[in-house]
Amino acid sequence: MTNLADNSHVNEELIRTLLVEDNPADTRIMEMTLSDISGVKFELLTAATLSQASQLVADRRFDVILLDLSLPDSRGIETFRAMKSAAKGIPIVVMSGLPDDQVAMEAVRNGAQDYLVKGHVGADVLVRSMRYAIQRRRGEESFHDLEQEKAYILDSMSEYLVHMDANMQVRWLNKAALDAVGLPMDKVCGLRCQVWCGQEKPCGGCPAAKAIKSGKPVEGERVFRDGRIWACRASPIRDAAGNITGVLETATDVTDRKRTEEALGWGRHLLGTLMDNVPDYIYFKDAQGRFIRVNKAMAGKLGLADPAQASGKTDADYHPPEQARQAALDEQQVMQTCQPIVSKEEQTIWPDGSLTWASITKMPLIDREGKVIGTFGLSRDITVHKNVEDTLRESEARFRQLFDDSPAGYHELDMEGRIIQVNRTELKMLGYSAQEMLGRFAWEFFEGQTAKAIILGKLSGKIHAGKAFERNLICKDGSLMPAIIDDKILYDKEDSIIGMRVTLTDISERRLAEEMFQRQLQRLGALRDVDMAINASMDLRLTLPVLLEKLTLALQVDAANILLLSAYTQTLEYASGRGFRTELIKHTRLRLGEGHPGSAAIERRTMTVPDLRDTSVVFGRQDLIEAEEFVSYFCVPLVAKGQIKGVIEIFNRSPKPAEPEWLEFLETLAGQAAMAIDNAAMFDNLQRSNIDLVLAYDYTIEGWSRALELRDAETEGHAARVTDMTVQLGRMMGLREDELAHVRRGALLHDIGKMGVPDSILLKPGPLNDEEWVVMKKHPGHAYEMLSTVSYLKQAMDIPYCHHEKWDGTGYPRGLKGEYIPMAARIFAIIDVWDALSSARPYRAAWPDEKVLAYIQSNTGTHFDPEVAQTFLRVYPNLKASYARAANAAQVNLTQKAV
Repeated sequence: MTNLADNSHVNEELIRTLLVEDNPADTRIMEMTLSDISGVKFELLTAATLSQASQLVADRRFDVILLDLSLPDSRGIETFRAMKSAAKGIPIVVMSGLPDDQVAMEAVRNGAQDYLVKGHVGADVLVRSMRYAIQRRRGEESFHDLEQEKAYILDSMSEYLVHMDANMQVRWLNKAALDAVGLPMDKVCGLRCQVWCGQEKPCGGCPAAKAIKSGKPVEGERVFRDGRIWACRASPIRDAAGNITGVLETATDVTDRKRTEEALGWGRHLLGTLMDNVPDYIYFKDAQGRFIRVNKAMAGKLGLADPAQASGKTDADYHPPEQARQAALDEQQVMQTCQPIVSKEEQTIWPDGSLTWASITKMPLIDREGKVIGTFGLSRDITVHKNVEDTLRESEARFRQLFDDSPAGYHELDMEGRIIQVNRTELKMLGYSAQEMLGRFAWEFFEGQTAKAIILGKLSGKIHAGKAFERNLICKDGSLMPAIIDDKILYDKEDSIIGMRVTLTDISERRLAEEMFQRQLQRLGALRDVDMAINASMDLRLTLPVLLEKLTLALQVDAANILLLSAYTQTLEYASGRGFRTELIKHTRLRLGEGHPGSAAIERRTMTVPDLRDTSVVFGRQDLIEAEEFVSYFCVPLVAKGQIKGVIEIFNRSPKPAEPEWLEFLETLAGQAAMAIDNAAMFDNLQRSNIDLVLAYDYTIEGWSRALELRDAETEGHAARVTDMTVQLGRMMGLREDELAHVRRGALLHDIGKMGVPDSILLKPGPLNDEEWVVMKKHPGHAYEMLSTVSYLKQAMDIPYCHHEKWDGTGYPRGLKGEYIPMAARIFAIIDVWDALSSARPYRAAWPDEKVLAYIQSNTGTHFDPEVAQTFLRVYPNLKASYARAANAAQVNLTQKAV
């Protein structure tokens, strides 16, 4: 059934709901409950069996499912499991007629979003539970997507992001920023510039302060307390009105880059010095044979005043065509084979017409990724052979220095896999000397048994080389160093393999960062699991066992228990435990200050005992320690809103070091547990307040009923009699006790609308005329106007508003027909007519039973619901006896008042 309301629902929230319930009365009550809730529009479909519900969720889209576990084709927790499998992610709220803690816990463990007991949950709680179930499911899906996106971003992002408000207080940082400042999120948020430089107030050069002041993006640098340099850009954040509400700062760690730039600058200086001071002709060319740079010697030989004038030119601009063509062919060969041309002797004709003999060497120019991007050439005048040899030795020495000082490790292998060359960087990485590595097989320094086969396979050409991979290297001290390995096969002029060149990059820091990130992810997941366990129920009997289960798994400990503080006795008493082999822990009862739990509570600090076997430690519960064989112990106070709620005790049967990171995680979990306990206490107090409020309402309703009878003395006792009989008949018709409570209130107030009828009509001794009947028939409307504003009485309004409606639709005030008349009103209509006809009035005598019953029988199907009428006639003797008792009680009451 779809519940459609008037046009006022256009902007209301829409919740598509599937109700799985085989009891028609429960279904009707749920429909009425949801239809009367303001601010929410429900699109409600119902199913009476599990198979019908499974078909509906396959064909339709729902936001939430309300599930009864007892169905014709399935019962118990298996009903929930089958519905969860068919629902494909739709949140399920279990509704049961009985408060079964075991079933509730099982449902929660299997993924139920909530567990509600029929008749004990009001409309507001029901809607709040449905909304929360939907929001929590969406939150779980969003959390999952967010975790994946976050993992990707954090793995690939090197920049830090910081959000500060208009007062320069930090509100949020990403992981790169947290790593940079070296503090956790909760320690950083709220701080200002002291996060970076230790100063409380922003300095004059702070980019973020400048951005807020100028309203424009500002670029600058931050120098952290650890000496690292970050290039940052601060951009103001504005609200919809254009007001600056904060600043977003992005930054990149440029420390290494600056140091590298300095090193590269020095290297370029050295290279420039080398190039410009050797008599040889040196040049760099791109892949198209265009000069990138030439040294001064070559520039002078080409007739150029400035070496930069050669940039972008080719050999064809300075040499004869044949010479230029041969040079291009040589360079193409070098780039294609990645093999140098060494000491090739040839004649060179220069632009001034001079001809010299030169020894020419051409080598591939390779970028960091190993891609050939051009050639490097060196032309030497061999007429002065000795000078050329000296210059070459100097050049080789300088290149060797560059090789040894490379940031990456480097070694070369011969055809047998022996190390024939290794740079200082690799020696420093692994801790060996050159003598300890040269001549040894390379696989001796790799972890694993497969390294030898792989290296020999690559040298033989059977395994393709050139693809970077990760592997652990064995250092001299026995430790392992994770590294990225990049190898390249070396060839001679005949394209025969002569060895292998291997580059190593240490990734130890990256590996440690990845491991730390994985631990953080696992702990975030554990916190999420604990949070779900806490929010699954407000009943501590259900929450605490689940919470301890999640806690022991997350902390990887053997046992844990919670001691709650009694507000009356000021003692810590056992509430729940997990992982214990005996029952001794359940007898724990300690005063504040007594033992480690009492000290932790009164001092509000974590207590640790790394080794309970230490005889100098006085624990106080030695029988428990010996029986359980515990070795280490931790106790954390549960503090919520500044008040002690209890303590969590952690026990382990093996040593457990008190690591700061682990203790911080334990205290975080304890904080969540404290909030759960505090929320449960608040919820329990709220329930008690609700009970008191219900009693107050019921007493008020009874007072209203007696006030009505005082106005019309002839009907005194009428409300009490018909109320009692209506409740009895409703119970026989199968109404639940929570429904009967609303029936009772409605019956007591059935004539509340007559307060709007003048005494001249209400107390008239004879029959009413047409005009008077028009006024009299308005009293149900008066009742609606009086009671509709009282949310507590909305479910009790069926009788005051509809008890004059008739089965055939001829009643008033709305002319409802058949089952559109609320069941409570149909039941009350028969009792009200029976009591009226059986009682004497000024204008007629009381009817005998036979005449009254005949009247009801004759009006069945027109005035009365046939089913209700037949039930009434069948159980009439019992009802009559109850009526007699109520009438006698009313008569006694009248007599006492008269006296």
